[in-house]
Amino acid sequence: MAVQQTSAAATLAHIGNSTACISHSVGSWILDSGASDHVVGNPSLIMLPPKIPHNITLTNGSKAQVTGIGQTSPLPSLSLNYVLFVPSSPFNLISISKLALSLNCSATFCSDSFFIQDQRTGKTIATGSESQGLYYLHPHPSTICSVSTSPDIIHRRLGHPSLDKLKVLVPQLSHLKTLCL
Repeated sequence: MAVQQTSAAATLAHIGNSTACISHSVGSWILDSGASDHVVGNPSLIMLPPKIPHNITLTNGSKAQVTGIGQTSPLPSLSLNYVLFVPSSPFNLISISKLALSLNCSATFCSDSFFIQDQRTGKTIATGSESQGLYYLHPHPSTICSVSTSPDIIHRRLGHPSLDKLKVLVPQLSHLKTLCL
């Protein structure tokens, strides 16, 4: 079974007179009805707290090491918590059961596509298509802007701004007390 890979993407952040290019590789996201947890293999796709190493069992019976549990947003409208970082995983998996429970949403699958709706509002929060038996999440152009990465990488990519400026540029980092990264 072949999994499609996407190429690297870039986004420009413009604040005042300074411009910084933030670049990273964004992998495909696959909806998985058999996955008990969300999984990423690319560290730039997840905001990680301290490492919590343990092993998981894959569908083929082999073991893989989890080196962290974090948060990510494959789309601006789709935030995932308790995402397992498995460095050896070539896939980014969204557990349908975890998604439905945590976001109170429903997923409707058709022969060539799917959509995910918020059950409270009825609003479509994600769509995707089928390819070779797998259902891939459709990326949005703004996805690049919503992907989290480590505070150290963000600090370096933005040209080493002061802590106060970094908190303005990236509000998700407002909890930082120091730039000792």
